[in-house]
Amino acid sequence: MHDILTFMKLLLSLLLVLVGSMSAQTSDEYLSAARAKAALNDFNGAIADYTKALEIRPQDAVAYVDRGICKAKLNDIDGAKADFSQAIDRDPQFAGAYYMRGKSKAFLKDLSSAMADFMKAAEIGPPVAEVYVQMGICKTGLNDTTGAISDYAKAIEIDPHNADAYFYLASSKQSMRDHRGAVADYTKAIEYNPQNATAYYNRGIIKAELKSYGDAVVDFSKAIEIDPQYADAFCNRGVSKAKLQDNAGAISDYTQAIEINPQYAGAYYNRGNSKNRLEDYNGAIADFTKSIERDPRNANAYCSRGNSKRGMQDNNGAIADYTKAIELEPQFAMAYYNRGVVRIDVGLRDTGCQDLNRARDLGMTAAQDEIVHSCK
Repeated sequence: MHDILTFMKLLLSLLLVLVGSMSAQTSDEYLSAARAKAALNDFNGAIADYTKALEIRPQDAVAYVDRGICKAKLNDIDGAKADFSQAIDRDPQFAGAYYMRGKSKAFLKDLSSAMADFMKAAEIGPPVAEVYVQMGICKTGLNDTTGAISDYAKAIEIDPHNADAYFYLASSKQSMRDHRGAVADYTKAIEYNPQNATAYYNRGIIKAELKSYGDAVVDFSKAIEIDPQYADAFCNRGVSKAKLQDNAGAISDYTQAIEINPQYAGAYYNRGNSKNRLEDYNGAIADFTKSIERDPRNANAYCSRGNSKRGMQDNNGAIADYTKAIELEPQFAMAYYNRGVVRIDVGLRDTGCQDLNRARDLGMTAAQDEIVHSCK
């Protein structure tokens, strides 16, 4: 009898080991299937298999992270964050789970909490450049540009070829008007990621601000080569061409920007200015009107349309547009000046001189010469 009991206990132990082994094997099979599906972008299928694996092995922190990543791919950010939290509950030293949860929180604009997760990942994990890049992005969102620059620099220290770190470092320097530093860092970002159209675009913006319009055109052109639907690059290339007196080329670029984005008020406005310079006043008026339809608060568009109407000898229309510009922007010296000149031209000397005096008081030195000429 004793031998039978011993045998039964041994058999039961073997069965328990076998069942546990079968469960583990089945869990691994689900995990393998899930990873294969995720690699094929079948994220729903992958989530289903990860869920099956977790039903069998609920303490698998890595499986929670992997399932969370699949949920994030499907834009279920709350679900992803919940899975990353589950992983942390099971393994509080899992740096990758803190990092992924931080990214989810950052996406949901919970930047302070995201920062805490990234800092925890940096504390418990090995040095990883991307952790510091994400910390820098959060600090930028929290208006801590100096702190962000420090984090991007740390990321570059860890990985000197990290294109994202250079890109965001350049962006932070650009926001602080460190043009030279920003250009150098955008150049590094481009070196390590030559397909970053935004890096070329941003570098072009800085070069245009520095009045290096030819170099700016080159950068905007490269951005367009990489991304032919980059409406802002077309528009700003047009601005630089206009600065180089190539108004025909500028008009072509503005037109391309409008074809890509028909609601692009700025492109209509800029095209109107180039047409005005070429004395195509009707075309300019049409473009300024389109710009105003899309952005009714743009005082500059009203003022510029007034200039074109003045070119067409429509003085009353010009005065009306200058008046609207002043209504929108009461400190608009140029609008006062232009309205004053037109009013004097049509015989409204008193109100015209009042406008010129107002323009002078707002800092427009040219108004004084006109006052001496027309109002004394």
